[in-house]
Amino acid sequence: MSTGRHTCVIRSRLKEISFDHVYFGTLFTWFEVARTEMGRAAGLPYVELEKNRIGSFVTAAGAQYHRPIPAGAKVTVEARMADMGRARCSFAYAVFTGNDESPAVTGYTDHIAADFSGKPTRLPARFAEAFVSTGESIRRPSFEEPARVHWSTDLRVRYEETDAFGVVYNGNYFAWMEAAWSDHLADNGVDVAEAFKKGQTYPVVEASCRLLSPLRYDDPVSIEVESRLEGRTRVALRYRFIAASTGITAGIGQMVHAVVDKGRVVPVPRELAHALGITDS
Repeated sequence: MSTGRHTCVIRSRLKEISFDHVYFGTLFTWFEVARTEMGRAAGLPYVELEKNRIGSFVTAAGAQYHRPIPAGAKVTVEARMADMGRARCSFAYAVFTGNDESPAVTGYTDHIAADFSGKPTRLPARFAEAFVSTGESIRRPSFEEPARVHWSTDLRVRYEETDAFGVVYNGNYFAWMEAAWSDHLADNGVDVAEAFKKGQTYPVVEASCRLLSPLRYDDPVSIEVESRLEGRTRVALRYRFIAASTGITAGIGQMVHAVVDKGRVVPVPRELAHALGITDS
Protein backbone atom coordinates (compact mmCIF):
# COMPACT_ATOMS: atom_id res chain seq x y z
CA MET A 1 0.00 0.00 0.00
CA SER A 2 1.54 3.30 -1.07
CA THR A 3 1.25 6.37 1.11
CA GLY A 4 2.15 10.05 1.01
CA ARG A 5 1.70 10.81 4.70
CA HIS A 6 1.49 9.03 8.01
CA THR A 7 0.86 10.03 11.65
CA CYS A 8 2.00 8.46 14.89
CA VAL A 9 1.40 9.36 18.53
CA ILE A 10 4.32 9.84 20.92
CA ARG A 11 4.38 10.75 24.61
CA SER A 12 7.45 12.65 25.75
CA ARG A 13 9.73 10.82 28.18
CA LEU A 14 11.58 12.22 31.17
CA LYS A 15 14.95 11.96 29.39
CA GLU A 16 13.58 14.21 26.62
CA ILE A 17 12.75 17.12 28.92
CA SER A 18 14.94 20.21 29.17
CA PHE A 19 13.93 22.41 32.11
CA ASP A 20 10.12 22.51 31.70
CA HIS A 21 9.67 21.59 28.03
CA VAL A 22 10.75 19.04 25.44
CA TYR A 23 14.42 19.42 24.45
CA PHE A 24 14.69 20.81 20.92
CA GLY A 25 16.97 18.03 19.69
CA THR A 26 14.39 15.40 20.60
CA LEU A 27 12.32 16.47 17.61
CA PHE A 28 14.85 14.97 15.19
CA THR A 29 14.45 11.61 16.94
CA TRP A 30 10.67 11.97 16.65
CA PHE A 31 11.08 12.73 12.93
CA GLU A 32 13.05 9.47 12.63
CA VAL A 33 10.33 7.53 14.45
CA ALA A 34 7.60 9.04 12.26
CA ARG A 35 9.25 8.23 8.94
CA THR A 36 10.20 4.73 10.15
CA GLU A 37 6.57 4.05 11.03
CA MET A 38 5.53 5.57 7.72
CA GLY A 39 7.73 3.07 5.88
CA ARG A 40 6.37 0.22 7.97
CA ALA A 41 2.79 1.25 7.20
CA ALA A 42 3.65 1.37 3.49
CA GLY A 43 5.08 -2.15 3.63
CA LEU A 44 8.70 -1.01 3.37
CA PRO A 45 10.44 -1.22 6.75
CA TYR A 46 14.09 -0.19 6.90
CA VAL A 47 15.13 -3.84 6.98
CA GLU A 48 14.06 -4.12 3.35
CA LEU A 49 16.62 -1.48 2.38
CA GLU A 50 19.27 -3.11 4.52
CA LYS A 51 18.75 -6.44 2.74
CA ASN A 52 19.90 -4.69 -0.43
CA ARG A 53 22.83 -3.10 1.45
CA ILE A 54 21.31 0.33 0.86
CA GLY A 55 20.91 3.13 3.37
CA SER A 56 18.80 6.28 3.25
CA PHE A 57 21.37 8.76 4.56
CA VAL A 58 20.31 12.18 5.89
CA THR A 59 22.07 15.00 4.05
CA ALA A 60 20.23 17.91 5.70
CA ALA A 61 17.75 18.39 8.52
CA GLY A 62 16.00 21.36 10.03
CA ALA A 63 13.17 22.45 12.31
CA GLN A 64 11.25 25.56 13.25
CA TYR A 65 9.90 25.75 16.79
CA HIS A 66 6.68 27.75 16.88
CA ARG A 67 5.93 27.13 20.56
CA PRO A 68 7.36 24.90 23.30
CA ILE A 69 6.03 21.39 23.87
CA PRO A 70 5.29 20.95 27.58
CA ALA A 71 6.75 18.11 29.63
CA GLY A 72 4.65 14.95 29.54
CA ALA A 73 2.74 16.03 26.46
CA LYS A 74 1.23 13.48 24.10
CA VAL A 75 2.01 14.61 20.57
CA THR A 76 0.99 13.61 17.07
CA VAL A 77 3.83 13.59 14.56
CA GLU A 78 2.90 13.72 10.89
CA ALA A 79 5.44 12.64 8.28
CA ARG A 80 5.00 13.36 4.58
CA MET A 81 7.01 12.33 1.53
CA ALA A 82 7.52 15.79 0.05
CA ASP A 83 9.44 14.85 -3.08
CA MET A 84 11.36 11.94 -4.52
CA GLY A 85 13.91 11.56 -7.32
CA ARG A 86 16.05 8.69 -8.53
CA ALA A 87 18.48 8.77 -5.62
CA ARG A 88 17.18 11.54 -3.37
CA CYS A 89 14.04 12.21 -1.39
CA SER A 90 12.77 14.65 1.22
CA PHE A 91 10.36 14.27 4.12
CA ALA A 92 8.36 17.06 5.78
CA TYR A 93 7.05 16.89 9.35
CA ALA A 94 4.52 18.60 11.60
CA VAL A 95 4.19 18.03 15.34
CA PHE A 96 0.86 18.76 17.04
CA THR A 97 0.02 18.84 20.75
CA GLY A 98 -3.44 18.05 22.09
CA ASN A 99 -6.22 19.33 19.85
CA ASP A 100 -4.19 22.20 18.40
CA GLU A 101 -4.85 22.79 14.71
CA SER A 102 -1.52 24.51 14.07
CA PRO A 103 1.75 22.61 14.61
CA ALA A 104 4.09 23.35 17.50
CA VAL A 105 7.06 22.32 15.35
CA THR A 106 7.62 21.89 11.63
CA GLY A 107 10.67 20.37 10.00
CA TYR A 108 12.26 18.42 7.18
CA THR A 109 14.97 15.91 6.34
CA ASP A 110 16.71 15.44 2.98
CA HIS A 111 18.07 11.98 2.11
CA ILE A 112 20.29 10.29 -0.42
CA ALA A 113 20.38 6.57 -1.17
CA ALA A 114 23.85 5.05 -0.85
CA ASP A 115 25.40 1.65 -0.32
CA PHE A 116 27.07 0.84 2.97
CA SER A 117 30.40 2.16 1.69
CA GLY A 118 28.77 5.56 1.10
CA LYS A 119 28.58 5.37 -2.71
CA PRO A 120 25.34 6.99 -4.01
CA THR A 121 22.93 4.65 -5.73
CA ARG A 122 19.38 4.65 -7.03
CA LEU A 123 16.46 4.16 -4.70
CA PRO A 124 15.04 0.65 -5.07
CA ALA A 125 11.92 0.33 -7.21
CA ARG A 126 10.00 -0.82 -4.14
CA PHE A 127 10.74 2.53 -2.49
CA ALA A 128 9.08 4.47 -5.29
CA GLU A 129 6.15 2.05 -5.19
CA ALA A 130 5.68 2.45 -1.44
CA PHE A 131 5.53 6.24 -1.26
CA VAL A 132 3.55 8.93 -3.03
CA SER A 133 5.14 12.38 -2.89
CA THR A 134 2.98 15.36 -2.00
CA GLY A 135 5.03 17.67 -4.23
CA GLU A 136 5.09 20.35 -1.53
CA SER A 137 7.79 23.00 -1.31
CA ILE A 138 9.99 22.79 1.78
CA ARG A 139 11.35 25.96 3.38
CA ARG A 140 15.10 25.50 3.76
CA PRO A 141 17.61 27.97 5.17
CA SER A 142 20.53 29.30 3.17
CA PHE A 143 23.43 27.46 4.77
CA GLU A 144 26.44 29.66 5.34
CA GLU A 145 29.70 28.69 6.99
CA PRO A 146 31.04 30.90 9.75
CA ALA A 147 32.65 33.97 8.22
CA ARG A 148 34.39 34.75 11.49
CA VAL A 149 35.20 32.26 14.25
CA HIS A 150 34.34 33.56 17.72
CA TRP A 151 35.30 30.33 19.44
CA SER A 152 35.90 26.62 18.80
CA THR A 153 35.64 23.40 20.76
CA ASP A 154 37.01 19.90 20.20
CA LEU A 155 35.56 16.44 20.77
CA ARG A 156 35.86 12.82 19.69
CA VAL A 157 32.96 10.85 18.28
CA ARG A 158 31.63 8.45 20.89
CA TYR A 159 30.35 4.98 19.97
CA GLU A 160 26.84 5.84 21.18
CA GLU A 161 26.72 8.78 18.73
CA THR A 162 26.90 6.51 15.67
CA ASP A 163 24.00 4.71 14.02
CA ALA A 164 23.43 1.34 12.33
CA PHE A 165 25.43 2.53 9.31
CA GLY A 166 28.47 3.32 11.46
CA VAL A 167 28.31 7.10 10.96
CA VAL A 168 27.30 9.89 13.35
CA TYR A 169 23.51 9.99 13.64
CA ASN A 170 22.17 13.28 12.25
CA GLY A 171 20.44 14.30 15.48
CA ASN A 172 23.76 14.32 17.35
CA TYR A 173 25.01 17.31 15.37
CA PHE A 174 22.32 19.35 17.11
CA ALA A 175 23.43 18.03 20.51
CA TRP A 176 26.99 19.09 19.62
CA MET A 177 25.78 22.58 18.72
CA GLU A 178 23.99 22.86 22.04
CA ALA A 179 27.07 21.64 23.91
CA ALA A 180 29.34 24.13 22.11
CA TRP A 181 26.97 27.00 22.98
CA SER A 182 26.26 26.12 26.62
CA ASP A 183 29.87 25.19 27.46
CA HIS A 184 31.13 28.46 26.01
CA LEU A 185 28.56 30.45 27.99
CA ALA A 186 29.56 28.64 31.19
CA ASP A 187 33.23 29.42 30.52
CA ASN A 188 32.33 33.10 30.08
CA GLY A 189 30.21 33.75 33.12
CA VAL A 190 26.69 32.86 31.92
CA ASP A 191 25.10 29.96 33.81
CA VAL A 192 22.14 28.77 31.73
CA ALA A 193 20.66 26.71 34.59
CA GLU A 194 20.93 29.64 37.03
CA ALA A 195 19.33 31.97 34.49
CA PHE A 196 16.40 29.55 34.21
CA LYS A 197 15.85 29.69 37.97
CA LYS A 198 15.50 33.47 37.63
CA GLY A 199 12.96 33.10 34.82
CA GLN A 200 15.25 33.71 31.83
CA THR A 201 15.57 31.14 29.03
CA TYR A 202 17.15 31.03 25.59
CA PRO A 203 14.83 28.77 23.58
CA VAL A 204 15.82 27.50 20.16
CA VAL A 205 13.42 28.82 17.51
CA GLU A 206 15.25 27.45 14.45
CA ALA A 207 17.83 24.71 13.99
CA SER A 208 19.28 23.22 10.83
CA CYS A 209 22.29 21.27 9.64
CA ARG A 210 23.72 20.14 6.31
CA LEU A 211 25.85 16.99 6.39
CA LEU A 212 28.68 17.02 3.84
CA SER A 213 30.96 14.15 4.81
CA PRO A 214 30.35 11.30 7.29
CA LEU A 215 32.03 11.17 10.68
CA ARG A 216 32.69 7.84 12.37
CA TYR A 217 33.53 6.41 15.77
CA ASP A 218 36.58 7.97 17.45
CA ASP A 219 37.04 10.62 14.77
CA PRO A 220 38.40 13.86 16.27
CA VAL A 221 36.10 16.79 15.49
CA SER A 222 36.66 20.53 15.76
CA ILE A 223 33.57 22.75 15.96
CA GLU A 224 34.00 26.39 14.91
CA VAL A 225 31.30 28.89 15.87
CA GLU A 226 30.31 32.36 14.76
CA SER A 227 27.73 34.34 16.77
CA ARG A 228 25.73 37.39 15.73
CA LEU A 229 22.57 39.26 16.60
CA GLU A 230 19.44 38.72 14.54
CA GLY A 231 17.30 41.71 15.30
CA ARG A 232 17.10 42.86 18.92
CA THR A 233 15.72 39.69 20.51
CA ARG A 234 17.55 36.80 18.85
CA VAL A 235 21.04 35.34 18.67
CA ALA A 236 22.08 33.38 15.57
CA LEU A 237 24.97 30.93 15.68
CA ARG A 238 26.72 29.38 12.69
CA TYR A 239 28.66 26.15 13.13
CA ARG A 240 31.29 24.36 11.08
CA PHE A 241 32.16 20.71 11.89
CA ILE A 242 35.67 19.82 10.79
CA ALA A 243 37.16 16.31 10.71
CA ALA A 244 40.33 17.25 12.54
CA SER A 245 42.46 14.43 11.10
CA THR A 246 41.80 15.47 7.48
CA GLY A 247 40.68 19.11 7.67
CA ILE A 248 37.54 18.21 5.68
CA THR A 249 34.36 20.12 6.55
CA ALA A 250 31.94 17.39 7.62
CA GLY A 251 28.93 19.65 8.09
CA ILE A 252 27.63 23.15 8.64
CA GLY A 253 24.78 24.11 10.92
CA GLN A 254 22.97 27.00 12.48
CA MET A 255 20.71 27.69 15.43
CA VAL A 256 18.68 30.74 16.35
CA HIS A 257 17.89 31.44 20.02
CA ALA A 258 15.34 33.86 21.39
CA VAL A 259 15.63 35.44 24.83
CA VAL A 260 12.59 35.00 27.07
CA ASP A 261 12.32 36.57 30.53
CA LYS A 262 9.42 35.40 32.70
CA GLY A 263 7.46 34.36 29.64
CA ARG A 264 8.09 37.55 27.63
CA VAL A 265 10.44 37.94 24.67
CA VAL A 266 13.05 40.59 25.52
CA PRO A 267 16.13 42.16 23.86
CA VAL A 268 19.36 40.19 24.06
CA PRO A 269 21.06 41.11 27.38
CA ARG A 270 24.42 42.82 27.08
CA GLU A 271 26.10 40.17 29.24
CA LEU A 272 24.88 37.37 26.95
CA ALA A 273 26.09 39.19 23.83
CA HIS A 274 29.45 39.87 25.48
CA ALA A 275 29.85 36.20 26.49
CA LEU A 276 29.25 35.18 22.87
CA GLY A 277 31.80 37.65 21.55
CA ILE A 278 29.19 39.91 19.92
CA THR A 279 30.51 43.46 20.14
CA ASP A 280 27.91 45.40 18.16
CA SER A 281 25.13 45.21 20.80
